[in-house]
Amino acid sequence: MKVGLFPVMLLASSLAGAQTPDSNWAGTWTLNVANSRLLPPIPKSEAVVIPAPGWSAHAVKYTSTNTAVDDSSFKMSFDGVADGLPHPVMSNGKEIAKSVWHRRSSHHYTATFTYPDGTTVAVAILMAPDGKRYTFQTHVTASTGQTHVTASTGSYNETAVFDKE
Repeated sequence: MKVGLFPVMLLASSLAGAQTPDSNWAGTWTLNVANSRLLPPIPKSEAVVIPAPGWSAHAVKYTSTNTAVDDSSFKMSFDGVADGLPHPVMSNGKEIAKSVWHRRSSHHYTATFTYPDGTTVAVAILMAPDGKRYTFQTHVTASTGQTHVTASTGSYNETAVFDKE
């Protein structure tokens, strides 16, 4: 069977593209409270560190550090892949949730976080075209219990804006 060069090159380039990290994500990102729409309690600060080489369909890794108004802090991390399967979200060496990630494009990821109390957080993460800002849009469906992300029971939406340092 004879196969033309174009289909082989197209397949090779699409496979290479799927494995190439989206390097614009790498770096330290800080919460821009003024441009965010958050429900109380609003954090005093939040920093998200995404290590080089960035995110891809094969690697989604970050560490987030939150500081509350009372100066207490909370740190969580994720080290998984955007494969549509659940992976653990960690805090202080303990699993606090499961997260399922999908890569929609180099500037768009989605995730769903599920907490042990039944709270779910659906997330769309969209990077600005210039790579200097991203929005973290959430839809929270809270159970009767509370986790670090729930301000109350019921459903609500939030948008957090992060700027690259």
